[in-house]
Amino acid sequence: MEKQTTNLLAEMDDIVGKNIVNIEVLSNIDRKLAQLVSEMDTAIHRGHGQVYLEEYHQDISILSKLMYFVMNDMVDANESLETLYEEGAQMTK
Repeated sequence: MEKQTTNLLAEMDDIVGKNIVNIEVLSNIDRKLAQLVSEMDTAIHRGHGQVYLEEYHQDISILSKLMYFVMNDMVDANESLETLYEEGAQMTK
């Protein structure tokens, strides 16, 4: 029983650690998107919006794909944590 508990906690710790990294990545994406919005607003205000459209589009596309994969990782991790939690609950009965 103690070995099972140790293994369960190790798996949960691994998942939580990965989620911490994913949260940091999402925070970086948020900052970059805010920066892009500011730069796009400035470009539009100066009448250069069309000039920078291709560059901004590429950045936003990359960030969108990165966010998609990070969010999927977090959803998968949450499902794994729920499963491990249920296993832990069963062990204590």
